[in-house]
Amino acid sequence: MELPRKRRPMPHVVDWEILAAAARAEPKPRDAAILGVLVYAGLRRGELVGLSMRDFSPTAATLPVLGKGNKDRVISLPKPGQRMLKAYLASRQEAGPEAPLFVTSVGQRITHKVVTRGLRRTGQRTGRHLHPHMFRHSYATELLERGADIRDIRDLLGHESVATTENLHARERGPSAARGRAAGEARGETAESEVSGERGGGDKKCFCAPSQKRRKRVV
Repeated sequence: MELPRKRRPMPHVVDWEILAAAARAEPKPRDAAILGVLVYAGLRRGELVGLSMRDFSPTAATLPVLGKGNKDRVISLPKPGQRMLKAYLASRQEAGPEAPLFVTSVGQRITHKVVTRGLRRTGQRTGRHLHPHMFRHSYATELLERGADIRDIRDLLGHESVATTENLHARERGPSAARGRAAGEARGETAESEVSGERGGGDKKCFCAPSQKRRKRVV
């Protein structure tokens, strides 16, 4: 007799606007830039820590990300996130392309703990318990709320299978996910067209479909 698979607990989702407001209100340039990348690009903590100077081009407005399984994807970074990154980099000494994008006070690449501690400080100011993956879930849920196709969200998050994306996010907002997928299939549209419309306070004109150039990095 085969036992049913145990369902993973649903992630706690904080409204995306609350997290975007926390990023805008962060007084420290580096921490604001970290929050901006988490809010506007939905990266994993390890992906953020691994970014180097060569990965951010102000003219390209994209971030090449090395995700799980050494798989590359390219994420569009919206203008609010770009502004936060530019403000941080303007406060740093000039560095070469191989230098870490985010560094500590002594110039070393930040660690996972640095990110977690920074979010803890932000959470204390906002009265919320914040952790890195919470931003990722809120990013995905925001895309679902805007009607993005679940397959585009899978690519943005760097998931191997659309089932992973559905298991993590679609049960939370099932009707929204279903509406988004049906709308995308009916019109042949992607997240770039579905999610680029501005709504509310201006920051929401931000999400784009990922580059289709997904490949394994040769090491």
